[in-house]
Amino acid sequence: MNLHTDLVPASEARQVLLAGMTEKELLADVVSRCRDYGLPVYHVLDVLHHAKVIGPGFPDLVIAIPPDLYLVELKSSKGQLSPEQQAWQDILGKCRNVRSGIIRPRDIDRLDELLRATRDGN
Repeated sequence: MNLHTDLVPASEARQVLLAGMTEKELLADVVSRCRDYGLPVYHVLDVLHHAKVIGPGFPDLVIAIPPDLYLVELKSSKGQLSPEQQAWQDILGKCRNVRSGIIRPRDIDRLDELLRATRDGN
């Protein structure tokens, strides 16, 4: 083993770890970050009942990041939107006062920037 050639740079190692993050792990991470910043976050735990009441495909999280309300779908690095999830994203994208989108593990740094800016009043 040659330490100079066998070590992976920290930035590459982090990307490998993030790429392997499951949606469940991503959910726990995003909820934890929102709570750390004191932001209200809502996640439906009972997916079967949720789909019956609201309809399939509704985004995973509702996050209040004043002055905006975010409705976001969480996906692993390789996860794909279902047709129902895409339909919700399309509808929400037409709403003027709601922000919607997809958060993947690779988006964690951008999420932190957004949360930090909100906390700092920017």
